[in-house]
Amino acid sequence: MSRLWLLVAILGALATWAPTAADSPSRISAETVKTTVTAFSHDQPLKQLPVEINPSSLVGEYVAAGIGYTYCLSLRPGGGFACKRGGCLGVYERASGQWSIDRHGITLVPKEREGFLGGFTNERHVFLGDYPEERVHVVSFEGHYLLVRECHFAIFKKEGPSSFTCLCRDEARGLVEQEEARVLDELVQRELKAAGYEQ
Repeated sequence: MSRLWLLVAILGALATWAPTAADSPSRISAETVKTTVTAFSHDQPLKQLPVEINPSSLVGEYVAAGIGYTYCLSLRPGGGFACKRGGCLGVYERASGQWSIDRHGITLVPKEREGFLGGFTNERHVFLGDYPEERVHVVSFEGHYLLVRECHFAIFKKEGPSSFTCLCRDEARGLVEQEEARVLDELVQRELKAAGYEQ
């Protein structure tokens, strides 16, 4: 009788098991895809160009950081993604689902989400879980790809790459921080000059 109950328990567990995004079939083709890439250079206007990209070149861990929070996005080879937002009190929210790329950029479609904040609602602090899907822009900068969420793209176009607006991999972080420092230095010099101080 105990074996019967054990079998029932195992079957019940299997019936309630659902595959995660990482277990889902691959939606990421090995072939290149033509997509729109925004090319950034601090001495040139932004250009949006059609570029052939192998989706596997975008796979990896991306991080953006604001005041009091960090946003992490993992694009996985099998077409799944996971993201989380955390801060001083730990992890606030998580989401996972599927990612794909087309001529407009990357689309993230959350399948699961959890968190106790319910998402911020202004344009600078919106969690992925607040949307049924989200468009993410691909940006090229000094030979690296950065990702900019739709809710931050207008800020990016005005202010350029920053640790706040751009999700970047570790190898691009130093370049983004240098660009932030350059922009800040230009702003300070401009304000000093306007105030009558010469360096």
